[in-house]
Amino acid sequence: MLVGVRWGPDGCSAVLLSDSRVLAAARAPGHGRTVLTRVLADVYGAHAAAVRHVTFVIGPALLAAVREPADGPGQGAGEGAARAVPVVAVRIAPWPARHPALARHPSAPIAGLVARSVTLPGGHDLLGRELATLDEARVGELADELAASGVRAVAVAACGSLAAPAHERTFGERLLAAVPGLRISLSHEFGGQDLAGREASAVLNAALADVAEEVLGACEAAAGRVVPRAQHGVARGDGGRTPLARARTLPVVAVGAAEAAALLGAARLAGLERCRVLLPGPDGALLGEVRSGVPLVPPADLALIGTALCPPMAWVDEVVQVKDARELAAVRRDAEQRTIAMVTAQGAAPGSARLVETTVVALPFSPAGTIRVHLRAVGEAAAPDAAPDGSGVGDERAAGRSGVGGQRAREAGEAPAARRAGEGRGARAAKGAPGGRRLRRSG
Repeated sequence: MLVGVRWGPDGCSAVLLSDSRVLAAARAPGHGRTVLTRVLADVYGAHAAAVRHVTFVIGPALLAAVREPADGPGQGAGEGAARAVPVVAVRIAPWPARHPALARHPSAPIAGLVARSVTLPGGHDLLGRELATLDEARVGELADELAASGVRAVAVAACGSLAAPAHERTFGERLLAAVPGLRISLSHEFGGQDLAGREASAVLNAALADVAEEVLGACEAAAGRVVPRAQHGVARGDGGRTPLARARTLPVVAVGAAEAAALLGAARLAGLERCRVLLPGPDGALLGEVRSGVPLVPPADLALIGTALCPPMAWVDEVVQVKDARELAAVRRDAEQRTIAMVTAQGAAPGSARLVETTVVALPFSPAGTIRVHLRAVGEAAAPDAAPDGSGVGDERAAGRSGVGGQRAREAGEAPAARRAGEGRGARAAKGAPGGRRLRRSG
């Protein structure tokens, strides 16, 4: 049996599923672990021992905390009413913006989270070639300046960091050494080729850290009290599920999960693995697509059903240079194997992982043999006994409060749990990797 739980600004709700059939539903106004515990207890009833997985949708609660003023009532979060914290945005680029408007992020909501913007010289191009040398002296000066300012959250975005994240890591590690415990988000952990998109993810992730800590702490406490043997996870914006430990360090992956879960729930109730979905909602229609049982982008019940059904998921998105079709085939096989391995590390049962999306295309306006490889895979959730703490296996370890680093094989779109500083995942070419030169890696 599976359980989907939604924590939003309008209260807490949950459904209990068995083979896509809704066995029970519960809803309660208010927030916090007490309300959440009551909702979970109501929906479980006599079935607590049979529940294998509990998946939480927390995106609405996180976004509510961002939208509320700092002195608001805090209805979107937990008991302590944590708020989004102001973020210092550090951009690493070959040259600074020529106009103040260009120095700000183009999205007004993201710009509203930034208390200060700084540009450092540095950065790389798409293929990892250095465009400007990182000024180590300026890095040290800025790290000392931020340490003295009492800043709590920093987002770092460098040009070309998907191919070469060294400049982001260097600054992040230097800053973390100066301010232990500082929350740092590095843009290469989030995927995407455009700097503005990665910068937005890094800023939002840094701003949400306190809120996520409070919300996820309440979720973990409530689920641990009612169903301690079940696995506990968080629904992601791409329709997958991630362990609580990963969501703690990278809360931005939970944004948009309610919409993706609604698509998944509608398709599953219709008995379809591939379909287009159109759902009415209070703010307009929700339109999306489901392929191989996975949503590609709302009634509350559909979203809760989809939340319970969210599968373990991982994907790889990288740019490589190859000499011929033989090298390309070797690179593709390597990427497929890494993607399957990552799904298992996300909590999928061994042998259940399958590829649901494969794209191999040549990049225009690039040197000959430059290919983009994008793969996505899902799997069936493993039995709770495989990971009794609900944290998954493999690289689900988290390193305190810092966002510096991350798993070596970066999972785009989901941004991996941060590991210890200096252990970052990356775009560096792996020694012994079969075929081709790997220029951008995310798996």
